[in-house]
Amino acid sequence: MSAPQSYAPEESASRRVATRVHSSIVERRWSADLAAAGAPKRWAATALRLVYVAVRELARGELTMRAMGLVYTTLLSLLPLFVVTFALIRAFGASDQVSPALIAFLSPLGSRGGELAATISDFVGAVDVGVVGLLGVLVLIYTVISLAHKVESALNFVWRVGRPRTLAARVVNHLSFLFLAPLLLVGGVLLDQELQGSLAGSLAWLSGWLIPYLMLAAAFAIIYYWLPNTRVKDSAAVLGGAVAALLWQLSGLVFATTIATSSRYAVVYAGLAAAILALIWLYVSWLIVLLGAQLAFLGQNPRYLTISPTRPELSNRLKERIALSVMLLTGANHYHHRRPWSLEEMVVELALPNAAVYYVVGFFERTGLLARTAEQPPRFIPARALETIEVRDLWKEVREAEETQFLNFDALPPIPAIDRFFGNAIVAAREALGATTLRDLVVAADTERAAR
Repeated sequence: MSAPQSYAPEESASRRVATRVHSSIVERRWSADLAAAGAPKRWAATALRLVYVAVRELARGELTMRAMGLVYTTLLSLLPLFVVTFALIRAFGASDQVSPALIAFLSPLGSRGGELAATISDFVGAVDVGVVGLLGVLVLIYTVISLAHKVESALNFVWRVGRPRTLAARVVNHLSFLFLAPLLLVGGVLLDQELQGSLAGSLAWLSGWLIPYLMLAAAFAIIYYWLPNTRVKDSAAVLGGAVAALLWQLSGLVFATTIATSSRYAVVYAGLAAAILALIWLYVSWLIVLLGAQLAFLGQNPRYLTISPTRPELSNRLKERIALSVMLLTGANHYHHRRPWSLEEMVVELALPNAAVYYVVGFFERTGLLARTAEQPPRFIPARALETIEVRDLWKEVREAEETQFLNFDALPPIPAIDRFFGNAIVAAREALGATTLRDLVVAADTERAAR
């Protein structure tokens, strides 16, 4: 007789637990072996693991889905983006520098890229911003800001940031980027042209490959540093930018030699071949942007370089511990009149994933126990006097954080034996916690620290 079907979930759960235990043992052995190895071996092993984890994240499919979403958003924002960019560059008297940059981006499409760049340049160049009017200009700027917000959301996903910028901060950040990007574009093209004219002979290859690569790497690094709603280290942004630029150039070379030169696309798609190839290249480009962001994130957070995937799935016990730790940090700085903590500083101090700290801070904000300052990025302080915040109330808020008016403890069908058990457990826990306040917790932590 076969085993009952109800045993299957238990077997599956046991297998998952065994897999996690095995992965944990492998991780510890790998870390110990790596610590005993020399520097070259450590660097090589870390680089290989960096590539492995990045490919694993790509295989999960979420990055590819977001890249496709960015392609759709880019198509909606493409002409407004070019119109705004052309208008800003015209204001600085450098409109002739846009076409070379557009041609360089579409160069993997071969001759079709040059034709498409000329068509876009002619169309956008014919648009008179004065005729569009103030409302039209505002609509154009809003569309471009929406594209920047979509890019920020995708980068926030890569960086495990659950909270977007506030509306005011978003507008300021994206408008600043909108005005800065055309200036960097023009400056980069002018620098490239100047260097191409001054380099010759054995140094000519610098203008053909190395200089464009460095400019592209700098552009990617600025995106990774500027747009995510978190603090990105310079070294991490540079790492992501360098790899993304290399991938972009290699992909462009492969695309130009294999896909764009294929006669099959011209036969199948006829007059639409250039547009189809441009869509494919746009998707590849966004995918490279997200891959570079993933590498920047892993470079800044090496604790994610694990054999098995790491997800911020918090048990109830972890939620309670992290919640009290967050309130202790914010309460201690407030009590001692020190500068409040930011989210990024709490993540570093507690050595936790971003999403775990954001989750805890988020529901404490919603329940009125924490308040954010007006600084950018915001910092957090207790919303009430420390003497009025009892630890047992914090514990209660954490336990009830996920309940809603449609699904909560009181809405469940009554089962006297179970309800009596939970009631006794809650009473015992509240009696054990007593009337201890957050101030008492801060003072106790200070006393223990002084004793150590």
